[in-house]
Amino acid sequence: MEPRWIWPFELLEKIGEGGMGVVYRARYTGNDRIVAVKLLPPDVAADSVLLARFERELEVLKQLHHPHIVRCFGGTCESAERFYAMELVEGGTLADHLGRKGKLAWEFVVDYALQMCEALQYAHEHGVIHRDVKPGNFLMTKSGQLKLSDFGLASIVTTNRLTAAGRTVGTIQYMAPEQIRGKSLTGRVDLYAMGCVLFEMLTGHTPYAGENAATILQQHLSGPIPHAMAEALNCPLKLDQLIFELMSKDADHRPATAAEVGWRLEEILQPGRHSPPVEPDLFPESIAKTRVASLQNLGKMPSDAAIEVPHRLRPVTLFPWGLAVLMTLASACFLVTLDEYCSAVTPCRTNLGGAFRALESCQSRFGGQSSGRIRSAANGDDSEIDPCHSRLQPWNSRRRSGGARTARIGMPIGARRRFPNREVRR
Repeated sequence: MEPRWIWPFELLEKIGEGGMGVVYRARYTGNDRIVAVKLLPPDVAADSVLLARFERELEVLKQLHHPHIVRCFGGTCESAERFYAMELVEGGTLADHLGRKGKLAWEFVVDYALQMCEALQYAHEHGVIHRDVKPGNFLMTKSGQLKLSDFGLASIVTTNRLTAAGRTVGTIQYMAPEQIRGKSLTGRVDLYAMGCVLFEMLTGHTPYAGENAATILQQHLSGPIPHAMAEALNCPLKLDQLIFELMSKDADHRPATAAEVGWRLEEILQPGRHSPPVEPDLFPESIAKTRVASLQNLGKMPSDAAIEVPHRLRPVTLFPWGLAVLMTLASACFLVTLDEYCSAVTPCRTNLGGAFRALESCQSRFGGQSSGRIRSAANGDDSEIDPCHSRLQPWNSRRRSGGARTARIGMPIGARRRFPNREVRR
């Protein structure tokens, strides 16, 4: 399309169109930022009701500043061309994403539902009821962040109604029974629609379908509530129960707030991480029965009248007993090891003493034959070896004479270490 100007915006291309206006990709001349501009065509502006809804949408978006609600930069409804600028979300809508995927895993459904709850809770706290919650009104960034948009049908609690009593507005696939009947609405009407959206994300289709609008509306009013688990077999039971409660025909049977829905979703995603939003009981029954002594009479009280501690609050004293048992076992093991060591060493000492006595006796007996020399590998002597003499000659004398190690075979190794300088009598 040819560039079109709505000062200070240059309209670049059309990216969407609906009953409440046309959306363009535009460039802000102040800093060349790319934004989305929603323009109300002249023929639509001629309808006073649609014009009032467009002005209401601009009013609502100006007061809502939340990460999961599309941001409005301002606009005008006074000139011939009525428009407002908002942030441009490049990822399309949740409806486009469902069209590509068909249905989603329950983990992704819970993640998207948590973002929806944050947006709806913030809007409800500011007195805004969206009244048209559906996948097509959730814009999606490329990173998967959802942003609630299209507040054209939103109602503000503190202002006048734009919808006549007994009439209804919205998308029939997601309309709550009280919305169909045209009754006064609360934030629970958005929770009903969110339950329908969660069902659609899990199963790939809306909870109610029919050949015409009347059939679908009648099922919302009196039809049985379907279970997502019947088609999404991996859906957790608690998630199926939550969706069933959100789609209850009676608004009083639904969760009270979006914050409560968010807490239950977090509990499904990570059980035990969060506690229910209730005031804790600071004085349980077991503690309330505890006797407490006043400071004035504390010194006069007998020892058995001390303050009682509930059994479940008494400190556990297992550590000292366990430590004592471990020390006893370690001592027993040490004594057993020491006894085995002493039993093994005593025979060795006895045998060593007998060996030395035999050595002295044999040396005295064959002392006159000491002229016989033991052949040494070091000097190459080929003389005969006296077996008895070679076994009984002291090893230390052989070491002083430079004899080979083979001449000391008669001396036990333990004896060499214990008696290095022992002389043998000849």
